Amino acid sequence: MSTHEPDARVPWYRRTRRWGQTNITEIDAREYDLDFWRRYWRSTCVQGVIINAGGIIAYYPSRFELHTRATYLGDRDLFGEVAAAARQEGLVIVARMDANRAAEACYKAHPDWFSVDESGQPHRAADRYIPCINGPYYRTFIPDVLREIIDRYQPEGFTDNNWSGLGRSSICYCNNCVQRFHEDCGEDLPRSVDWDDPLFRRWVLWGYERRTAIWELYNQVTREHGGADCLWIGMLNGDPIGQAGRFRDLRELAGRSAIIMCDHQGRDPLNGFEQNGLNGRMLHELMGWKNLIPESMAMYTRGPRTFRLSTNPPEEARTWMRAGFAGGISPWWHHISARHEDRRQYETAMPLMRWHQTHEDVLYDRLPVANVGLVWSQRNIDFFGRNEARERLALPWRGWTRAMMRGRIAFLPVHADDLDAASERFQLLILPHLAVMSEAHCRAVSRFVERGGSLIATGRIATMDERGDGRGAAALDELLGARLTGTQHGITGDASSWEEPAGHTYVRLLPALNEGSPPPRDLEVGQAGGGDAGMVKGRGSVGEVSAPSGLSEGGDASGGFGASGAFSASGGGGRHPMLRGFDRTDILPFGGLLEVVEPTGAAEALATFIPSFPIFPPEFAWMRTPRTDIPAILARVHPAGGRIIHMPADIDRCHGRCALPDHADLLANAVRWCVEDQLPFEVTGPGCLDCHLYRQADRLILHMVNLTGAEAWPQYVEAIPPVGPFRVSVALPPDVHPAGATALVNSTPLSSTIRGNRLWFELSGIAEHEVVVIE
Repeated sequence: MSTHEPDARVPWYRRTRRWGQTNITEIDAREYDLDFWRRYWRSTCVQGVIINAGGIIAYYPSRFELHTRATYLGDRDLFGEVAAAARQEGLVIVARMDANRAAEACYKAHPDWFSVDESGQPHRAADRYIPCINGPYYRTFIPDVLREIIDRYQPEGFTDNNWSGLGRSSICYCNNCVQRFHEDCGEDLPRSVDWDDPLFRRWVLWGYERRTAIWELYNQVTREHGGADCLWIGMLNGDPIGQAGRFRDLRELAGRSAIIMCDHQGRDPLNGFEQNGLNGRMLHELMGWKNLIPESMAMYTRGPRTFRLSTNPPEEARTWMRAGFAGGISPWWHHISARHEDRRQYETAMPLMRWHQTHEDVLYDRLPVANVGLVWSQRNIDFFGRNEARERLALPWRGWTRAMMRGRIAFLPVHADDLDAASERFQLLILPHLAVMSEAHCRAVSRFVERGGSLIATGRIATMDERGDGRGAAALDELLGARLTGTQHGITGDASSWEEPAGHTYVRLLPALNEGSPPPRDLEVGQAGGGDAGMVKGRGSVGEVSAPSGLSEGGDASGGFGASGAFSASGGGGRHPMLRGFDRTDILPFGGLLEVVEPTGAAEALATFIPSFPIFPPEFAWMRTPRTDIPAILARVHPAGGRIIHMPADIDRCHGRCALPDHADLLANAVRWCVEDQLPFEVTGPGCLDCHLYRQADRLILHMVNLTGAEAWPQYVEAIPPVGPFRVSVALPPDVHPAGATALVNSTPLSSTIRGNRLWFELSGIAEHEVVVIE
């Protein structure tokens, strides 16, 4: 049982760990059953509530005529009544705002408050009008509303889920923006969304600056009027690509807030449940692990279709909650409307909220243990991702996170601006398609490797500076041991049809080079005709390339080809450790985009590119060019001792798109080779687990979430099958001397032994999740 008792002397944002929100609808003004919700607050052990106050709709009798009251509110003060009841229950009160649109009456009274397109027409969302982030609505009217709410009700703080105005795909041409942009940047506004235009890219950076200024303005207002701890917190989430589209710079905003109210209510088509553990790690790494991150968790149906008033399948919602607990997320149940005919949703959160209260002593005040950092940056999302960020960056990111989760490898997200500070913590940094890098970023990576750190880089690296301008030569080519030629093979996006099989490509796995033998170099790349995406002319360490229509010497169309060209039933002898587990194949499916590189140093080619050939009809499905000298994967050991892998082939993006196990194994093998198999923990056994290791004072906490059978989309999770048994080992820090380990969910002490610097124990099985405490 938890011994944590909230101390009222501690600011609310440091002590409120369980939250609830009834997102009030207009009709609730006449149907809100306060007695029911007070009982529900108690049964779910909440310590704070988010209550709708104002913005689009006012739930109290505002003195501002243009602050539109809820249709059925009349003179009732619904916000005040709910807030008073919450006070009586001893709960923290956060007033919810939604300031992103306003009624027609407001637009007609103050058209200068609202955003317009190039022709002067207002931007609208259905029958509402979108205010301009730089106009008096955001900068004067909403601050006056905040002051009014503070004067009347004294909430502990405010939150707003849709606070940042127009997104990045729309340019506002109102007078406020025209004047402000000219004052700040000395230029007229760009005339179109054009990423190749330096003026548009400057507008993008200015858009971030203006949203950050609103964040600071609202906090200035609430703190001056409500006291130092009266915070305004715009809702964010741990998806930097989605946040970029709304001009929300996660690192800048996290550094300005003592708490993050996270609005990420469930999984989506790209990301599984493990995304919620990653949300916690992403946001905590930006703002610190002592800060709290409550997350809105939907009790209503989400998925391919959303049904606001129906219950989410219970295990769907609970699995998302458990994954969040493992990543340091605080629970916050979220219902739409205060009255429900589908009453099953009231049963969903209760058991986990109670479990959380019982075990909160092992869920907080802990620091993650990981030796792998996965690097990202907001500017890379903006200037390399552009309007194709999902394809260019989200898929590779998802490929790495999925592969490491599947391989039970501990990792943490690292912002590129934090590379120097973070490099002392990690043995390996992964740079997935980090095309936009400043000189400072490049120097930080070089220093990390020179100190003995290992590096994995995929795709384009450091080909653009922090303003999005291209470099003549990529700044890290020498470190990576290869130079981009500018030629690409293969495809991006979804695979082509069977009749146009551009994505029907492979990689060939190579034997390890003898020590001292040269890598492939001096390649002359030419375009091939027919079904071939390209070939190499000339010689290299892998052998000579045949004509596009022919087979390599020594092979025929009847079987597989070994590295020597001879038929091979098993192959795989003497290969690099990254290719471990592929002894019985000489090729692996690829299907992605390859950046052709010219090796410049001592890098060894581990795999090469096989160009496309027909898929259909099956009689034509044979390799026209079975081998090339085009490197798909390069590896070397740096003189400082670190290990470097460069993947010109976007295997990470392919795994993010298709989730092929072969791709996951390649990526996980790359990590294991780079850290020399020195991982903080090893969990051996069946099933799909999302594993997180933490240190808390003199004990370690291994938090495992069972996601077996929960990977499919759009299928909802109805039950999680138990899995096991598991053999577990955990690396022990020199100052930790455990007496044993206990499984909290199963309430079972575990038999354990210490061998060297690792603690070993067995788990008979895991149902939905398990937390092992090593005391």
